[in-house]
Amino acid sequence: MSLEAQSHGHGSRWRALVWGVLWVAISPLLMIGGALQAIRSLRVARKTKGSSTATAPLFVRWLLHKVGARPDPNGAQIFEHLPSTSSFGCWMVARPLLWASRMTGHTPRVLRFPSPQPLDALTMIQGRTAFFDQVVENHRGTCTQLVVLGAGFDSRAWTHGEGLKVFEVDAPATQHRKHSILKQLDLHAPDTLFVEVDFREASWLDTLCLHGFDRTLPTMVLWEGVTYYLPESAVHDVLRACAQLAQGSVVAFDYFSAHWVHPEHWRGRVLQRVLVFLGEPWVYGMPIHPSVHTAAQDLLNQHGLSLEEHQTFGPAHQDPAPFGGLVLGSV
Repeated sequence: MSLEAQSHGHGSRWRALVWGVLWVAISPLLMIGGALQAIRSLRVARKTKGSSTATAPLFVRWLLHKVGARPDPNGAQIFEHLPSTSSFGCWMVARPLLWASRMTGHTPRVLRFPSPQPLDALTMIQGRTAFFDQVVENHRGTCTQLVVLGAGFDSRAWTHGEGLKVFEVDAPATQHRKHSILKQLDLHAPDTLFVEVDFREASWLDTLCLHGFDRTLPTMVLWEGVTYYLPESAVHDVLRACAQLAQGSVVAFDYFSAHWVHPEHWRGRVLQRVLVFLGEPWVYGMPIHPSVHTAAQDLLNQHGLSLEEHQTFGPAHQDPAPFGGLVLGSV
């Protein structure tokens, strides 16, 4: 081994050692900050009957923006102005992480973007974000329309919407909250239509067509962070509708595995009870037998879609079995 390689190796080990010491020091701050954010989110959700879990991906994207890993200034502004955001709690998480990372020159896994594979519970949201971002970048040459189902406070209209006609689809109450915040911040999403749909009463595809959507044009459908909150029949309905889109269209979604949504292990049961307490229990889980890849392929094929890409949360062919994954299907 050369002297230069030895020096680099010693430097890496030294940074890792110093990071470990600093991590022990800042961990209490991170836990307190995370708890403050979770409590604030839960209190607001109880008052407004909104989602207490929806702020988790927004918080991760805000953190990635703060470290310069995934620039999203408008999304960061939206997150900071949400009633469910604890400014002090977020500060207690972001500041120590940034300080420790700059002091040591070490970037922890939670701040890397894209996240290293395989994805786990700490890097799932970062990996999911990168996956959906990449779907848009890979298909913007052939698709001219972008549909974000269950859009919530998504900000890809700014980060990835250039040259695309964007349709954000969500329930009326969520759309009204987003409109209110955008008005406060004087933000205008470029070439974006906000489409209100009560999924229990109307077809999202038919409603889109009433708002200028052209079903004859190749389209990207992003369906992020939604499937596990829906009954199985609703998941099939959405995929069936996507299969009616023009040739060249794609649909990307994430899922949790059935053995995680309907757990036998005590840790899974505890997690489900927490979600029930939050009022947002997981309902749908994708089977993983005979293999999770085959299950993803079968789910798409039964609706006339083809599997283009599949990533798992956790190792795909080892124990413990993957607890979820990311799917890209095409028409």
